[in-house]
Amino acid sequence: MNPLPEKSSNPSLKKMMNRTETVVSFFAAGLLSLILFYIITGGLGEVVNGMLIVDTDYPNAAAAFQVFMTDIWRFPFGSNPNWGGTNILFSDPSTAYALVAKIVRTMTGLSAGFNYLIVINFLLFGIFALRLARQLTDEPVTQWLIVILLSFNLIMPSRIIGGQHIALGSYWVILWAMTSVGVSAEYRKLGFYEPFFCIVLALLSHSYLGAMAIVIVMVQLIFQKKYVSALILPIIPLVVLGLLGFFNYDYGMSYVAKAYGLNMAAYFYSLNWASTGDWYKLENTAQEDIYLYLGSGVMLLLAAIIIRKIVEIFQGTNERFGQDRQTRQFLRALLTAALLLALYATAFEFKIASFNLESLEIPGLIEPLYHRFRIAGRFGTVLCYLLIVVIVLSWSKRKNRSKLWWMISIAAVFL
Repeated sequence: MNPLPEKSSNPSLKKMMNRTETVVSFFAAGLLSLILFYIITGGLGEVVNGMLIVDTDYPNAAAAFQVFMTDIWRFPFGSNPNWGGTNILFSDPSTAYALVAKIVRTMTGLSAGFNYLIVINFLLFGIFALRLARQLTDEPVTQWLIVILLSFNLIMPSRIIGGQHIALGSYWVILWAMTSVGVSAEYRKLGFYEPFFCIVLALLSHSYLGAMAIVIVMVQLIFQKKYVSALILPIIPLVVLGLLGFFNYDYGMSYVAKAYGLNMAAYFYSLNWASTGDWYKLENTAQEDIYLYLGSGVMLLLAAIIIRKIVEIFQGTNERFGQDRQTRQFLRALLTAALLLALYATAFEFKIASFNLESLEIPGLIEPLYHRFRIAGRFGTVLCYLLIVVIVLSWSKRKNRSKLWWMISIAAVFL
């Protein structure tokens, strides 16, 4: 009797196992985010009962959200006349979340509180961190090191809890923008539509996040030589903003970009949020609004990489970056976008800690942008996230890992 061929059921079985592994992985990433949410906030009860609210932008955004959600539908769809005769777009409650909450209330009568946006932001950040990691490497340990160090980075928690900017805490849309164009066929199934929806949702989450998402997507499309898409894609969301009434209102603008520009030392300044404290004295208090700390664990990995590189130089060995050509191009596109945004973030005043290296005039072509996006340093966030990813990839390039490698990696996670 001839045995049954083993390959007859292998493809479908392998596909099913891959799907199961994917579901379990993303569930674990979401669970990890919820653990961080509990550590930072104290739990869902604290958030829902408003225990995190202090006298900042948070209560104003929550009130605008509540007024908009309970109001009748109007055109333009973002109109919120009972809140100072303005538009929900200019009230900082995340227009995307406000519209979804209003639709749900219209259809079901159920009201979703503004505070739940905090839970959503934490949950989705971990999920999209894993999506980014899976596009960059197939190696599970490296994937999860990226996910953990991104998810436990304090930029988002400090923005939500410290700055009380709940909508601006939707940093997961930045990670979505990084993955929306895709490095492989697996992530290109939605083609043009995914980056389009990503940009729209980012713009409706917060204008700063929308601007970052547009640059990230455009640069990736240019690297893939999709020049027409790169030009058209950012324009289409303007129609959505028009339907919501964005262009029907005047909004205040100010010019303080130089004071709020990116100080390159911000990547090493924790504002006492981290376990290692601060490494230098903050001279400009405006910089407190620009939290970009890489993380103590990432700093440990960076120091270990530098030491390892010095040893390799003396030993005459040099192990190459392990990614394939397609992934390296993907990384180059993301780093190009991050560096362009970081250049904008400096407001052309180049500073490291208390040292002013150079101050240039802002080019006239982009000067109007600084009136709208006055806290320029926030655009350095993308570079922070990419630096974390690159540091982890560089640290994990060796396949044969010693006990010391595991000890340092575990220490980085706990820091």
